[in-house]
Amino acid sequence: MPFVGLAIVPEFASSVLLPRLVGHAKAAQMLMLNEAFSAREAVSMGLANAVLEPDAVLDHARAAAKQLSALPQAAVRETKRLMRSPFREEVSTAIVKEALTLAERLDSAEAKEAFRAFLNKRHPTTGGTA
Repeated sequence: MPFVGLAIVPEFASSVLLPRLVGHAKAAQMLMLNEAFSAREAVSMGLANAVLEPDAVLDHARAAAKQLSALPQAAVRETKRLMRSPFREEVSTAIVKEALTLAERLDSAEAKEAFRAFLNKRHPTTGGTA
């Protein structure tokens, strides 16, 4: 989650979805401190369902698809709709707000320096306060 380290903000509703998935404190730690995490950590936080070897991915996906296709399709479809509907407006709003803020941040001197530093494999020369 390199957003803040690049002097920008989260995007694609991650400021809304990540706290729901992992809790506010963990999401704040991940988003603000630029901490990397492993695939196993992603599973333990609920961000992923499994860690697979590359050659097992297709078989795993096919097995899940086969299992889903054997279920009553209208029930699967409606369950999906019900799970998504409470958050649809909130996610859409977050995406718009994040995109507007991201555009502003990308044009900032702070972000430009952070990207230059990243490309040159050095730390940015500008800092800031939280």
